[in-house]
Amino acid sequence: MLDNVIQEIERFFADEGFEETALRGHRNEKVYKYKDGSYYMISRGEEGNYYLEDAETLEDAKNKVFEDMGNYGASLGDAELIAAIKADIMEYIIRKDELATAELFRLLRLRLKPGRVPQEINQALDSVGLYITQNPSVRVQ
Repeated sequence: MLDNVIQEIERFFADEGFEETALRGHRNEKVYKYKDGSYYMISRGEEGNYYLEDAETLEDAKNKVFEDMGNYGASLGDAELIAAIKADIMEYIIRKDELATAELFRLLRLRLKPGRVPQEINQALDSVGLYITQNPSVRVQ
């Protein structure tokens, strides 16, 4: 039997530009890679709760090394669950990436050089796989 919540969230991942990757032998068997390089999935526990999970690498995903990003109670209806999970994906994955990109463009406009970029900004850029080079152009790793 196909799970409506999982189907809707997987469709949402695809609609938002996540790349589907199949995992053999995993309970869900699909993960979705985002531009930040992390792999995400939605799963349902035996108790009926849903979990939004992430793995830093494909190897972690294959080895079932996921961190729970969100836990959604089974007591909610399907529509409420879907809305809550979509909202968290937008806030914690997609918007985070958009904010890092906006900060990157702000830095480029200021033409900051390495060593003059605050550590917090370097960490934010690094979290989405970007860094400032000497010229100060930006390259994707």
